[in-house]
Amino acid sequence: MGRSRRMGQLSLIGPMGLMGKKLGWPILFFLLPLTLRGQEAGHFWQGFNFADTTDTNRERASQGIADFILLLDKTDSTRMDKAVASFLQHATSTPWGKKHYPEMIHEQLGSGQSYLCHDKVYACFLRHLIAQSRNEAEISRLSFRLEQVSRNQTGSQASDFSFELPDGHKDSLYHIRSPWTLLYFSDPTCSNCHRLLPQALESPVMYADSIQVIMVYPDDDRVTWENTTHAMPDKWMETWAPHVRERYYLPSLPSLYLLDRQKRVVLKNTTLDQIARFLKEH
Repeated sequence: MGRSRRMGQLSLIGPMGLMGKKLGWPILFFLLPLTLRGQEAGHFWQGFNFADTTDTNRERASQGIADFILLLDKTDSTRMDKAVASFLQHATSTPWGKKHYPEMIHEQLGSGQSYLCHDKVYACFLRHLIAQSRNEAEISRLSFRLEQVSRNQTGSQASDFSFELPDGHKDSLYHIRSPWTLLYFSDPTCSNCHRLLPQALESPVMYADSIQVIMVYPDDDRVTWENTTHAMPDKWMETWAPHVRERYYLPSLPSLYLLDRQKRVVLKNTTLDQIARFLKEH
């Protein structure tokens, strides 16, 4: 089982969750100790020694950031803003912390490979990192990342984009009429995409009458796309959209977005299991 440790007022659980398996992070929240679930994000770091740069403390800090992010997700925007500001004020008060704590945050929230993927929390961190930076190059880099992360946030209207179908016909997202639309961003040369594909092919969600699956190849290699079309179920739309990255932040592939009838983002960077649970409840 995942191990839970007490550290001052910190209660930490390793990011691999139960049985050493990576889990979708909204699920992981409910696996955290009751003591952590009752904590306020604003008081989470009380008792933590940010000046301690030993390897043991670095590991505890990394695990702590993971838990802190989970708490922030359950916090309103005003308290989230104050908690993040307080954390960064203390965490970046030393040269070591100024370098390594932002790296940990980007690794947890911006790598695309982490189970922690929450755009609003990441945007909050980025705004504060921009505000405290005095380096123009860093400000420019962080501002660009903030603009990317702020695209198509959960609850917002998804950006429209055009795409091409295997027969050469062109269409766009907003022309699709369906109770639910599943944007399945994938690349036939991507190893992670190959690992997800068998699950997608077997998932009942992908064949539900109420869902239109749009499989989107987001890169500009038309030859690769043409050589791999006509291999998916007839119900799926296989599309090529080489400019879609200008409108959607895709730090890694595959990436799944669930949209409602009005093309609002319901789930973002999600999993097939999470989509199935959501649709069962709605």
